[in-house]
Amino acid sequence: MGPPAPGRRGGRLRRWLRGRPGAALAGSLAGALLAGSLVAWKTDALTLPWREDPVCWDALSRGTVADLVGDDFRADELPLRTEGISSGRVLATCRAMRPDGDGWTMTASVRDLDSLYGLDRREWPAEFLNGLMTPLGDGLTGMVSPGRAWVALPASCRLTGNYDPPTVVDVSWGDLHISRADDAEEDRAVLARGVVELANGVMDRFGCADRLPPPGKLPPLTWLESAPEDELCGLEGLRAPEAMRRQAEEDIGYDQLLSPASEGVGPVCELGLGRLERLRLITIEDPAMAMVYKRSVGRVGAEALEGDGVGSFVGDLGVFQAECPDGEVTFVAQLDDYFDADLARELFPAYVRAEGLRLGCGPLRVLPKP
Repeated sequence: MGPPAPGRRGGRLRRWLRGRPGAALAGSLAGALLAGSLVAWKTDALTLPWREDPVCWDALSRGTVADLVGDDFRADELPLRTEGISSGRVLATCRAMRPDGDGWTMTASVRDLDSLYGLDRREWPAEFLNGLMTPLGDGLTGMVSPGRAWVALPASCRLTGNYDPPTVVDVSWGDLHISRADDAEEDRAVLARGVVELANGVMDRFGCADRLPPPGKLPPLTWLESAPEDELCGLEGLRAPEAMRRQAEEDIGYDQLLSPASEGVGPVCELGLGRLERLRLITIEDPAMAMVYKRSVGRVGAEALEGDGVGSFVGDLGVFQAECPDGEVTFVAQLDDYFDADLARELFPAYVRAEGLRLGCGPLRVLPKP
């Protein structure tokens, strides 16, 4: 995961001061300084050196940011736009980092997920819908890993309409590709708490009365494991294709990351041979989140997927939608540049069939168009 940002575990005085009677401390300190003839302060202009103004649109506490980047940091933000999608997809961005540039940067964004130009069909899922992510908890449509977190704003506080993808708040910190680190659990807890805190502050700015509940008990972290031959992605009946089994026999086996299902999103099964050769298989039951892929289904010139649903496979992206007992479910296959496209096209229909059975959708027929 890399070295933690210097000083990030410090700041005990800052944490002790938080929640103490500010007026009493201010009065005591001011009296001491005046008695020593060090400086004359006016009561209406008193500013203590440790004053903890929130950052990132006055929505995120300095203590949360300090837990990620260290006590000594600066925060730069672009103004939070509240007029919605007409002014652009990304409504605001905030970055916090150490003044000397060392350590990792925390980046927070507020965005309307895009279904029109296709940016969030590929780039955003690679960061925020991957096998490292786990659910934030009941009642929260969002996920977290030791380096990423996101949460969708409730429908009553979305700047987009009911038939568009949701507005989400996301936080990035550190390297997406982590290793097993002693502080990974703590990092994940800080990000989970921080993204919900930030989202509630943003909703304040939007004038929404809703509040998101705090994150629940986080599921265990997911770690790389060797991809099994049977029950691939944890699904009964999903067997690794011959090409994967052959490579495993040659000691070049595929690895697997499997995230548990979240509120309407997931599970996410990620298969690959290193960082650059990855295939993400995603199940989405939330209709608003699935809107990100609506223009990828049945596109003219695409390789159509025929069966009990409608879908397409275009280049590095496969999408299939089917009606299930609890509503429409969207299945997604996303390839990185170096993953074998033929292998992905073989795996994806088998994944949809196995996932459909798990969800009670009945036997789904998913076949590439001849």
